[in-house]
Amino acid sequence: MTVFGRQIKLARKLIDKYGDKTAILRTITLGTPSDPSKPWQVGNSTFVDNVMPICFLLEHKRGWYSETRKEGELIADGLEYCLIASNGVVPKLNDVIIRKGVQMKIRYVQALAPDSTDIIYKLGVMF
Repeated sequence: MTVFGRQIKLARKLIDKYGDKTAILRTITLGTPSDPSKPWQVGNSTFVDNVMPICFLLEHKRGWYSETRKEGELIADGLEYCLIASNGVVPKLNDVIIRKGVQMKIRYVQALAPDSTDIIYKLGVMF
């Protein structure tokens, strides 16, 4: 166990307890170009859905947040960030988060890794 073993266990425990357990991190692997002279024409991309607990929090910036109704629910419409415990899946910018059927684009990925062991990933997401 690393120096921060206790903190890693606590982070995972809190995210498991308070996180949205039905959220999906969809990892996308882009296809390779069939014609090397046209690298912009990639082949079919593949994806893997990873269901995991994810904590969603609001980015408190004036004017960046509103709410909309969707099928009887109040859905945040704006910028948020989410926390994911390190569990072997490393999020990338071309991945997406799916929450309650709404797909969100990842704006940035920050890893909290005090002793070079990733504990938590902070992902900036937007609708």
